[in-house]
Amino acid sequence: MLDKLTDSDLTLDTGTMVICPSKSVRDLGVHLDSELTVKTHISKVVSCCYHELSRISQVLWLVGQDVAQ
Repeated sequence: MLDKLTDSDLTLDTGTMVICPSKSVRDLGVHLDSELTVKTHISKVVSCCYHELSRISQVLWLVGQDVAQ
């Protein structure tokens, strides 16, 4: 039955705003997808880690060898 519903069927009109469905949400820092799995959360955490590692490698040459080890 849910397969036949469209996105417009799943929207909620409160009178002052329209709430639309989302593929994933974040609550208390944890990302959950529409199937209540943490695949989205893991993907976002890994992405952030790679970004921070990239930033560290960009400034690594600014610090001395003794600090880098």
